[in-house]
Amino acid sequence: MTQATQTKHETYSDIQRKLKMLMAESYDDQRRRLANLIRLHCVEEDPKGFKLKSGEVAPQYINVKKAAQHPVGALLIGRMIHDMVVSHARPISHIGGKVTGGIVVSQSVVTLSALTDNPLKGFYVRDTTKEYATKTIVEGLKRGEKTKLLVAVDDVSTTGNSLADAIEVVQNTIGAEFAFAVSVVNRQRDDQVQKRTGVKHTQIFTEQDIFNP
Repeated sequence: MTQATQTKHETYSDIQRKLKMLMAESYDDQRRRLANLIRLHCVEEDPKGFKLKSGEVAPQYINVKKAAQHPVGALLIGRMIHDMVVSHARPISHIGGKVTGGIVVSQSVVTLSALTDNPLKGFYVRDTTKEYATKTIVEGLKRGEKTKLLVAVDDVSTTGNSLADAIEVVQNTIGAEFAFAVSVVNRQRDDQVQKRTGVKHTQIFTEQDIFNP
């Protein structure tokens, strides 16, 4: 065995060991770890405020995409949302959302799911229909495709309109059914998901969980 091969083997073994340790941790322990990671890496403050997609101006901005692109954060997000998926009463086959928050979160879950007995496929919804080639607005799903239930995800929700938009597009173009929607952080401002789509919206954290633990 060459030194290079040995190094690769040791690296893979280390990854396996770390993944086993991660999967053995309790949901509550992982939730605390992820909350601390978000506070450390994802929260920005400005006395002038940040204008959010919803139009609200907030003194703090939570950029959960940074957590979803962090090696530990991605695993934690994937594990916790995957636990929600497998706990559902009916089988779920796909998970996704609207660009770009829905992509980074769903890919964390899809990748983690490959290590389990409940693998998931991903999808995402474009802002507008692609103007070339397949001219689709939904990637990862096809009209008439036989699916089980779907889950919609987002990194941070304020009003939930991005989630509702994604769900409505998939319902109208693919005809698939959603089990629920989940945000990593839900700021809970007049949540539109259930109002517009009838789909339950849940979360890993509320805004208060992050700022007032």
